[in-house]
Amino acid sequence: MLLPKDVGVKIVASKGIGETNFKGLISEGNGVYVNEAYENADVIITIKTDLGVGSATFETK
Repeated sequence: MLLPKDVGVKIVASKGIGETNFKGLISEGNGVYVNEAYENADVIITIKTDLGVGSATFETK
């Protein structure tokens, strides 16, 4: 999933045996990831994921 880098992005992720990649995102611990714009953004996108089996990649561009 491609995410905009100029707005705030927060991902709350939980997973089973699947693989999740977070490119351009910063881990805040406990499955929470944010991008660099998050702290000062006027617009914030929040994504909640629950990945069981498979893979997902989240990338800011």
